[in-house]
Amino acid sequence: MTMVKVCTFAPGQNLDPLLQRLDGQGLAYQLREGGAGAELWVEDGQLEQVSRELDQLRAPVPRAGPPFWAAVARTWPLTLVTMVLGICGFLVTSLAPQWIGWFTFTAVEMFISYDEFHSFSQTYWVDHQWWRLITPAFLHFGLWHLLFNTMALWELGRRLEFLLPRGWYCAILLVTGVAANAVQYWLSGPSIFGGLSGVIFGLFGVIAVLYRRTGSPLLRLPVGFYVLAAVSLIALPLVLQRLFEVHVANGAHVGGLVAGLVLALMIPYSAVRQVELPPRAPR
Repeated sequence: MTMVKVCTFAPGQNLDPLLQRLDGQGLAYQLREGGAGAELWVEDGQLEQVSRELDQLRAPVPRAGPPFWAAVARTWPLTLVTMVLGICGFLVTSLAPQWIGWFTFTAVEMFISYDEFHSFSQTYWVDHQWWRLITPAFLHFGLWHLLFNTMALWELGRRLEFLLPRGWYCAILLVTGVAANAVQYWLSGPSIFGGLSGVIFGLFGVIAVLYRRTGSPLLRLPVGFYVLAAVSLIALPLVLQRLFEVHVANGAHVGGLVAGLVLALMIPYSAVRQVELPPRAPR
């Protein structure tokens, strides 16, 4: 067999991976010292096979995908931002309660022994503090209040954010939040209330209606979710108030739920992304 030169390697280049591959394939080769560096010589009958081995070693290493957290942030940004705002609201109520008055539905001045609320017309039509329509949704009074709401938002919100255009999903978050706050204010009058639970009930309403309209498998919730929602809406407020004197802003729950049901009827069928889940493996 005639030996032919395949290539010349740069001085100091690590040739161990290539030599291990050639040895593993049982290929005959020689490394000769040349003026520019080590030269690889092989038998002419094995030239094609050696070339393939070189091509595989020269192939670029696939770049790693984005980190997990980056992929999550890119897929569900609105849900994550809403959760972060809820956490900020919890920090305000826990660490800086003197700031709560900036985020209540109507402006409030907090004194040592009492609170003085401004009227709706003064807050909005005179002072134009329109941010207050939504900011009570981010106030959370206690760690369990925060954990329950953020976990529920993550479970429900990411389904809708994945299936709907961002504009529709953003509208759902804003409209259900404002509706929940407005109904709670209408029922209870000037008071300090807050939490994302009204938005969560709104998401329940949207998912329930859209699932009936589209049959999307991502909107199919376990029956236990609806049972928990019904208990939280009807029984839990009565139990907490009678046993622990804890008042639940149930008006916000009802307002968010009704707003979600109405919005779900307005969303065009074509706006819902069509997805199919892979079949389950047989047991």
